[in-house]
Amino acid sequence: MSVKKTVESAADVTADVTEDSGAGSSYRVKLKRVDITSWYFILAGCVLVWFLSCNETCAVYIAEHKNIMTVLAGIIYFMVFCSAIYKKKDTRTIIGLLFLGGFLLRAFYVLTSSHDVTIHDIGSFCGFDTEESGDGHFGYIEYIFKNHQLPDFDPRTRWSFYQPPGFYIAASIVLGITRLFHVEAPLCYESLQIVTLFFSSMTVWIGYKIIREFDISDRWTILFTAFLTVHPFYSIMAVTITNDCMAMYFMALAILYTIRWYKSHELKKIMVIAFAVGGAMFTKLNSAVISIGIAFIFLYVLWTNRRQWKKYIGQFAAFLSVCAPLGLFYPVRNMILYQMPLSYIQSINTTDASLYISDASVWSRLGLPSWDMKNHAIYEFLPNLNCNVWVMAIRTSLFDELMPDVGSSLFGAIAQAILWIAILLVILMNAALLISCGKKYGMKAEMRIFLLSVYASLIISYVVFCFKEPLLCTMNYRYLPIAFLFPMIGTALWLQNYSGNSMDNNPKKRSRIFYSAVLCVLCAFIVLSVIIDFDFIAWSGTKL
Repeated sequence: MSVKKTVESAADVTADVTEDSGAGSSYRVKLKRVDITSWYFILAGCVLVWFLSCNETCAVYIAEHKNIMTVLAGIIYFMVFCSAIYKKKDTRTIIGLLFLGGFLLRAFYVLTSSHDVTIHDIGSFCGFDTEESGDGHFGYIEYIFKNHQLPDFDPRTRWSFYQPPGFYIAASIVLGITRLFHVEAPLCYESLQIVTLFFSSMTVWIGYKIIREFDISDRWTILFTAFLTVHPFYSIMAVTITNDCMAMYFMALAILYTIRWYKSHELKKIMVIAFAVGGAMFTKLNSAVISIGIAFIFLYVLWTNRRQWKKYIGQFAAFLSVCAPLGLFYPVRNMILYQMPLSYIQSINTTDASLYISDASVWSRLGLPSWDMKNHAIYEFLPNLNCNVWVMAIRTSLFDELMPDVGSSLFGAIAQAILWIAILLVILMNAALLISCGKKYGMKAEMRIFLLSVYASLIISYVVFCFKEPLLCTMNYRYLPIAFLFPMIGTALWLQNYSGNSMDNNPKKRSRIFYSAVLCVLCAFIVLSVIIDFDFIAWSGTKL
């Protein structure tokens, strides 16, 4: 017998086994090595968390012993990770461990925090013993679960029911599956966090895949994968039962496959883009803002390949045949049935003085923030101190809208430090993005325009919304969910280009200082993010 192993890729191993018998027969066996960076592990982990959430004994035990369990898990993980570094494991193994670490942080937060830990129009459940349903996000889920249909009334008459139903359908399916196992009502509600845990973790995975599309070297891929996996925003999204998490996943998926389609022009990839854009709009209508940059790429490819115009017109027709019905079905339905405007957004109460900030000047909202604006980390109902759009976006990406009675238990000094570091990091990474786009660094002009146009569209849309609805809650980073993917790409490209040159051969001292500053601030942010994630778990409140 002879065995020959041929390595086809970093993930696949094929073994050819030839065995001679009396009849001279032979056979081939293909062995595929497990890819520890696969999204299947995210799905498996979510199923495990769902099982633990639905088991009352497990749920209570975890809630009572969460601190010691989190510390032990952290110590064991740290030892395994250090061992992998010491043994110089391959990049895929290191990245797989980073995914595992980030998932554990989010999973523990889900297992220890209540389903209503956040306050984003969550509404209420009426319970399984009545045919009535509540309002808000919970009420929307409950209505679809109980009636097995979309609202048969004007959605404007119930809070949040104007939103497209994608997330609420997915959540109601999970709720229905959980009920099949005769799980108690409180635990059924807790199980809904599995939906947001899955999409939060999948967005991190998509972010990693986007980095890979730009041929970033291993060390910078590892650094930015660590940045993504431990960022507090993804922990917050994992426990927040709203449609934001699912929408940001589809938006990130659309960005990834637009990049891939630009490289290959394959029909199957443009169909994924259609499904992703349509799915994002079917989840949250304003996700359509990413279509501006995607349309530019489509038109550019059509123009440069105009002799094959029939091929691309056919692909675009196939794109629209999937994207338009999926994304516009719900608003068009409501326009026909209830005369609801296509771009309708439910009016927010502007009479609450603790939320309303229309009196703030344009400079205070869009200009450089004052010292007082930057000098408190936790969200508070203080319009004068929380009116700056940029600081609020950064603050809520780290701590969401946790109130002082919850936030005061955070490590105050660390919370303030990570806010300052995050502000500095935003400045440095956006500068790196502009440098990368200005000096190409491996990106063609059309790809640079694509990234910048999507990024600019997100920010402009966010700013317009903040001024259209001048309230504290409209400045939450969840309205900019994939924004930091773009500075991250630019920074990774700049670091890779700069580190490819010897320090001695680079005469610009300012560049060396900038390079060192970016690395130091990034590493400091990653370390403090881990601490903040642990702090979220420690002060997550009572699960049941």
